[in-house]
Amino acid sequence: MYKILFSPLSQRRLILSKVRAKKPKSQSLCPLCPGREEETPPELMRIEKGKGWLIRVIGNKYPIFEGHELVVETPEHHLKFEEIGHYVEVLKVFKKRYEELLRSYPFVCIFKNEGKLSGASLEHPHSQILPTPYIPTRIKREEEVFEGILRETSFLKEGNFLVGRSPFPVYPGEFWIAPSKKRSFLEEENLEELFNLLREAVRRLRKEFGDGLSFNVLYHLHDGRRCRYYVRLVPRSVIFGGFELISEDLVIPEFPSLS
Repeated sequence: MYKILFSPLSQRRLILSKVRAKKPKSQSLCPLCPGREEETPPELMRIEKGKGWLIRVIGNKYPIFEGHELVVETPEHHLKFEEIGHYVEVLKVFKKRYEELLRSYPFVCIFKNEGKLSGASLEHPHSQILPTPYIPTRIKREEEVFEGILRETSFLKEGNFLVGRSPFPVYPGEFWIAPSKKRSFLEEENLEELFNLLREAVRRLRKEFGDGLSFNVLYHLHDGRRCRYYVRLVPRSVIFGGFELISEDLVIPEFPSLS
């Protein structure tokens, strides 16, 4: 299904997947809308609403690794991230599936792609949960350095969280949201507060980049002992050119801090 290589040039893993090569660029009818449940892989979890469903968890039809899941966040096809009023329930589903998968895998990725430049192939609001057969290199590095970065960076204290622009962004305008104390995602009791901060950050990015904003929500999950979890909100606003591809050094516009 896949092959993992390690590049001696970039010091990165390369995951070659025949299944992902079959992933369609677009589909005329959305397989995630109500009434088309039989067109999706088997359902793993469901949150009911009346006679229908509010949230579904299904297998990913084009998995990167075994156990790759799709969380269909709402029955409504055209809602934007910040318009999903029950998103705290989605976060609770993330926690439940994360806890289950972590029993069998060394690491679990949770992420959302929204917009044409984000990597999303389906418009219907959804996120992905991807267990990996290894702990990603960045996650290992974060265990060593992330807490020091937080101490040295001026983030705003918002309730139980720290919020600010990333001091080391991959894309301009990137936000970080982290609990103010070392916490694991499973222990977090302030999910409504977390979503409110994410929603406000997305609204701010839409003002900065326009309604055509594409972005990723990336949950960097740690056990809370050496390193706390945090969430990255990454606007996909630039395309890297020749210099960046040759040097692997990034040149990006600098955005103002929140202070």
